[in-house]
Amino acid sequence: MATCPYGCDNHADADSRCEDCNAGHAAPLQCVAVYLEDRQYGGPEEGGWWYDAGELVTDAAFYVDNLITPPMAYADPDVAAGVEVALQLLLDAGPNVGRRSTSSMLSTGRYVARVEDFPPPLGYPAEKPHYE
Repeated sequence: MATCPYGCDNHADADSRCEDCNAGHAAPLQCVAVYLEDRQYGGPEEGGWWYDAGELVTDAAFYVDNLITPPMAYADPDVAAGVEVALQLLLDAGPNVGRRSTSSMLSTGRYVARVEDFPPPLGYPAEKPHYE
């Protein structure tokens, strides 16, 4: 028996899904959250490397000023994906205007919409990546 993503032990293999086991699990909620993403220096290996990191935007004024809905939870992943696309269009037409690409040394970050499990993490990645 394998444990499913919802914690039950009603599965014969790891690929089984709760929708098939009739265990009555609710699907996990997803949300679309806004992050301020920028590049962080990873280390000197191979001439230096960088990684993308984001911080959850928690300032209510940001959402009000840009007429953007704060993070909301969705039960349907397809709806969450559609909201992510629409929200990114709003971000690119509003608060991202005039912001440099994150690949620029002059970047101050860009706002990105991301689908995350609810509740959204305060930032990503959870741990600094290691060069391998």
